[in-house]
Amino acid sequence: MHGFLEMIGEAKKRSEGAGLPVEFLAGDAQNLEFANDSFDSCRSDRTLQHVESPHRVLGEMVRVTRSGGRIVVSDMDWETLVIDSPHRDVTRKLFNLKSDTIVRNGWIGRQMPAMFKDAGLREVEVASFGGSFTDFELADQVFNLRVIAQRGEEAKVITKTDATQWLNHLEEAAERGRFFCAISLFIVSGTND
Repeated sequence: MHGFLEMIGEAKKRSEGAGLPVEFLAGDAQNLEFANDSFDSCRSDRTLQHVESPHRVLGEMVRVTRSGGRIVVSDMDWETLVIDSPHRDVTRKLFNLKSDTIVRNGWIGRQMPAMFKDAGLREVEVASFGGSFTDFELADQVFNLRVIAQRGEEAKVITKTDATQWLNHLEEAAERGRFFCAISLFIVSGTND
């Protein structure tokens, strides 16, 4: 909870002087502390991939959104993470590890349209956007590429030599201006009944 309080403090600081009627709170997305029909709309950004029960979170969003209100959720599908590497087998093993075990709900991006329909939302719309990176250090900050390699070693999915060669190639590609990495983000929206 300590990290959330720091983020709320930062959000408050950044919104000062903006003249916006905003309030920042920390809570459990699976059990929102708001009455039914509290909001005109509800939005979640890159959250469902991390929660224990994404269906419950969406259900809570539906509950607190008034009839006719719009619900919008954006999230990744981690199996769409791609990187240009000659080490195809190592890349597949590492990215499958990320999608299947490191991220709690690695396939959530592809599951959200059905979730919205199962939740009784109507006028469900889906948009997808690709994010690409040609800067290795930035991609490492966003996707934790070095951490993925380390976790692959720890899980014995790859060897230490595999991890070293994979990372060395990515760093060398970056030095030559040849690094490339991308992922898909899905945005799903629906109207509450």
